[in-house]
Amino acid sequence: MMDDVSWGVIGGCVLAVSVAAGTLIYLSRKAQTAATEAQQVDTQTKVTTTEQAMAQAQADAPATDADLTARLDGGTF
Repeated sequence: MMDDVSWGVIGGCVLAVSVAAGTLIYLSRKAQTAATEAQQVDTQTKVTTTEQAMAQAQADAPATDADLTARLDGGTF
């Protein structure tokens, strides 16, 4: 028969394995969260850059239209 010491050792091993598994799951999720946050920052940067480019294109549109009209009227195409 197994004595109390053996059951204590088995219980301790089960506890240690459970704690190790929990720690690995926690660290994995923490790393995944950090990667997701980095992707969100990258995406936000791209959105901001795109918005700035769109605003600049809208600001440049009247001059571009005038230039194209002048080139078309002048036959420089």
